[in-house]
Amino acid sequence: MGNYRTHEVEIHDAREHLPAPDLDTEGFMLLTHCSAVSDLYDDETVRSIYHTELGELLKRVTGAQRVDVFDDTRRSSSVAKQRQHGTRDTANILHNDHTHESGQKRLADFFTDSPDELHRLKQRRFAIVNAWRSIDGPIVDHPPPHTYQRRSS
Repeated sequence: MGNYRTHEVEIHDAREHLPAPDLDTEGFMLLTHCSAVSDLYDDETVRSIYHTELGELLKRVTGAQRVDVFDDTRRSSSVAKQRQHGTRDTANILHNDHTHESGQKRLADFFTDSPDELHRLKQRRFAIVNAWRSIDGPIVDHPPPHTYQRRSS
């Protein structure tokens, strides 16, 4: 799991800072994106429309030639929404979803039924990018405090 230490760090709203955070520099960026999907809990609509929108957005922003969208994870701190929509609880610690090794494994898992494609893709650069958006407007369940306790390994 890791060895954790508690650090006090100051958190700022990135929307208030210039220049805007950049994916290549800060490792994240903030974008405004209007979707044609009105119900992000509708799995079929998300797969048929939102995945295409997201793929096109990521190609435009990153310059990627190919984007495969996978792993739709919906989260809510509301137990009622979790029951109604089958969402997961919020992630309450700062974390990284992939390491160099787990990223390679995730690519292999995604292409288990296509070993030739996997081999071809491993010869090139690839990135796993988390794209996150709020489903119901601004986040109010867990408003950010002025300081945040970060656990790092």
